[in-house]
Amino acid sequence: MSWRMEGENTLMGKALSLVENMDTMLGRDFEKGLANLDAAARSGTQSARADTAMPASAL
Repeated sequence: MSWRMEGENTLMGKALSLVENMDTMLGRDFEKGLANLDAAARSGTQSARADTAMPASAL
């Protein structure tokens, strides 16, 4: 499995990346997503808590 983020890296994004570790900032969300995916795969359901997912355009 691989994760990726897409989008324009504006001046604000570049400035934020200098002072904030994006891996730390987003890592918890990725871990929760993987846990939800694992739970859905193990239970055999096709919906993995869509209420916790955030589209990239919302970031």
